[in-house]
Amino acid sequence: MSLDKTLNLSNAKKPQIVDQADARRRRLIRRIENQLVILQAVKNGDLPAKPYKRLSRWWWSQDGKYYVFLQYARHPVELAKGKFSAECQNLDAVEVAFKALSKEVENGKFDVLIAENSAKIRRRFEVKKAA
Repeated sequence: MSLDKTLNLSNAKKPQIVDQADARRRRLIRRIENQLVILQAVKNGDLPAKPYKRLSRWWWSQDGKYYVFLQYARHPVELAKGKFSAECQNLDAVEVAFKALSKEVENGKFDVLIAENSAKIRRRFEVKKAA
């Protein structure tokens, strides 16, 4: 049995991502969505499911308040000049904060900062030329 008879073959190819800023944006949005899954499990009193167990949380609790931050390439992203986190009153506000941050990432607000973090990572892997 040949593939032509069993499958409906086509000549379509997956499009290549040309815009690196868009790829970085989508990667960060996907990570924010992962945080929302972890947050939902915590709100329900459960442990995160298997693929999310090992991910670090992008929020913490201190003095009865919650703080949310973004990171790209394991470096914090500056949300505003000199501000790296957002203060929230409860876990519901943390969810709202993540959704607002996701919307801002989608609109391209953090493109420059994400590109800088990405460049820092790439520099670490560059081959040093012998003098």
